[in-house]
Amino acid sequence: MTPLARQHQITEVLLLLGIVLCGLFVPSETDASASNIAERGVAEPGAPFAPAPAVDVTSADSTPLGASIVDASIADAILERIEWLAFDRLSTIEGVSVLSGDLLNELYSAVSHAPLWESREQVEALWTLAEIAHREGLNTADYPLDALGEALGLVGLPVGANQRASLDILATETFLRIGYQLRFGKVTPEQHFAAWNFQRSLAEGQERVDTILGVIRSPSLVEAVNQITNRGVLFDEFIGMLAELREVEARGGWPKVPEGPTLRPAMSDGRVLALRARLGIPASLSDSPLYDDGLKEQVRGFQERHGLDADGIAGGKTIAAMNVPVSERILQVRASLERARWIFDDYQNLSGGIVIVNIASAQVAFWNGREQIWSGRAQVGLPYRQTPVFRGDMTYLEFNPTWTVPPTILKKDVLPRLRLEGEAYLEEKNMDLLDLDGRPVPLEGLDWENLGRSGFP
Repeated sequence: MTPLARQHQITEVLLLLGIVLCGLFVPSETDASASNIAERGVAEPGAPFAPAPAVDVTSADSTPLGASIVDASIADAILERIEWLAFDRLSTIEGVSVLSGDLLNELYSAVSHAPLWESREQVEALWTLAEIAHREGLNTADYPLDALGEALGLVGLPVGANQRASLDILATETFLRIGYQLRFGKVTPEQHFAAWNFQRSLAEGQERVDTILGVIRSPSLVEAVNQITNRGVLFDEFIGMLAELREVEARGGWPKVPEGPTLRPAMSDGRVLALRARLGIPASLSDSPLYDDGLKEQVRGFQERHGLDADGIAGGKTIAAMNVPVSERILQVRASLERARWIFDDYQNLSGGIVIVNIASAQVAFWNGREQIWSGRAQVGLPYRQTPVFRGDMTYLEFNPTWTVPPTILKKDVLPRLRLEGEAYLEEKNMDLLDLDGRPVPLEGLDWENLGRSGFP
């Protein structure tokens, strides 16, 4: 068949590693478990998120931070601390290890070491950002909120320039930690994928110091951060999934379906009641042990969402997926949120459409803005021979193409079976065996022992 090439308005191709799409809780092909990234980068905090500390001061929301202190004294104190941080990388501010030393130096140098945080309300917005980070699956224990709260508790009390300087630097350090993770994620993808080529800039066409200072000085810190970190409908869906799963966990998780023989439509089995309960079907609607058509459709929907064969039969794989603890599903979605932070900047910057390949579930979809236009199956690699992760511009689309077997697949998959099964394998796969000039190659007389050394004819 002659390949048909056609220009198309798709402007971008993204290959996602293990991203959860439309409720698919499928671990990445490279992960031993979905907690691989979550445990390293976004481990769930063990305690509920704590709000900003309450301080009994008059007009607390607009209380200046150290307004009675001469600004020059504060600037001198900030300069002294920044210089010491540059000299001693192990030094701390209010007992907090500083991770942003070089960037802190750039920021305060740009403003002649003047304070960046001018009111209590401005600092308290950092707790709102931390709440957003928690909602997006990040770990608020990474942020020095306790130390910042203690320093902020001094507002309204007589404080010296040194304390005021420490509070300002600590607030900036906290902001940089939260802001960086919201914008880029915590794990660096380049360390895991050699071919990584997604963009990683704070704001296109703008120096990072100018962008950060602009955000800190904006009328609303939270709104300014949201503008930089907004990633569209797919990311919002992940956040919604995480919130729902956390609610399920708070209620004690899902009921388990006992193991046993495969449950099929029209069967009557006591485990059907547990199956209904796992799928959230109230007993008031049906307390029958009969596997009816309604239950079959519910099972089919579960299978579709989890990348299983959607046959409506509750076999071993389906029941095993149902019995995965909600805590593991939470880790999977949080890991997907982390991966989404790596790549969704490309998605946001598109003026046309985007093709997303979900490697883990072998699915491909075309999105135009916030609307999914099309989806289908994709051919992807195996855990030991992985699909590369990359982005690229698509300039044309070819329908019904011919397919030449890639060398690695030829050597490791096709030739061993061809040698074993002969012509039957070619007929099964609807394949032709040709040489480099396009001439048919007879199987008889092939030197199988030396094919791997001399190359295929």
